[in-house]
Amino acid sequence: MLKKLACSIATAGLVLGVTSSAGAVSPAVNTSPNALKISSYNVHKATTTPEAGVPSWGERRGRLANYLAVSGADVVSLQETVGWDVGGVTHTQDIANLAAQKGYTYVEPALDECVRPRDAAGQLAGANPCDNTTSILFNSATTSIMPTSNGRASSGEQLTGSITDTGSANENRRSLSWVYLTKSGRNFFVVDVHTDSDKSAAAEAARVRLANALPAWVDSMNAARGVNLPVFITGDLNSYKLRQPQGMQQILANAGFADPYYTAPTKIGARYATVNVTPATKKFNGFPPKPYKYSKKKEPSRIDYVLYRGATPMVYETVVKLNPNGTFDENYRLSDHNAVEATFTW
Repeated sequence: MLKKLACSIATAGLVLGVTSSAGAVSPAVNTSPNALKISSYNVHKATTTPEAGVPSWGERRGRLANYLAVSGADVVSLQETVGWDVGGVTHTQDIANLAAQKGYTYVEPALDECVRPRDAAGQLAGANPCDNTTSILFNSATTSIMPTSNGRASSGEQLTGSITDTGSANENRRSLSWVYLTKSGRNFFVVDVHTDSDKSAAAEAARVRLANALPAWVDSMNAARGVNLPVFITGDLNSYKLRQPQGMQQILANAGFADPYYTAPTKIGARYATVNVTPATKKFNGFPPKPYKYSKKKEPSRIDYVLYRGATPMVYETVVKLNPNGTFDENYRLSDHNAVEATFTW
């Protein structure tokens, strides 16, 4: 999995994409009806001004298509998909268009609080109320939107502050995406979260308040639809064990949302961090030539997650695709983060 040429593997019927010698990537599909593969990837926003050492969105956009082609994930949660113009379309719309080329459908939220206001004449009259939005894609060959029987929406994007008042204006303006999906007649609920990256005590307190509120909110969403389904909380939580031992990830774990990094019997890339900003690589602004590999005795910093409740983990992977010399394969490196993937049965 860490080689430039992606190989087909069989793990409970999973099929990955194959890269030919010419570099063409064939779409991958998780063919097993009893396995559900979920990915979370902070794709790094399309900035309106150049960032030192960071490839532009124009350089990176094709890498998203390459990643989707080889992933085989049924669901891909994305973070930092923004509404800024990237050449006639928004960053989010460009991602939706690229995803469609690889058989993925962008979830259009039925309930959407992240819409710019308009005046009486229909003209835009203000900024998007949400900051650094989240987006969810699903593989249309395997997965579809779950219809609800009582008229409740199946998808939405909303302000974190609508879930709970975190005590932070910045955190309250973050967006959270969610969708009810079905695969092979089995339904499940996916939530995509991206918290404020501020490392201050006040920002951490806000993340903690959100973490404490999310389990009850998830239960209320299921109850409103008359269902009790497996739930997957995905995203960039900006919280990890070493820096925040009682942070968001631990609060969710205490509430029953487990981390396949610890529980999956098969682990791939587990010695790599999920974000490429470490003390050893900080000078590269998240795009070092090689990933930092942690020793077996030290857990990598991990701020990106696919947490679960009501499923059984099979495989966990921090996705790091490398050239034979150990450098990043730039055909797949989209961000200063690495994608996180997990495969479950349920």
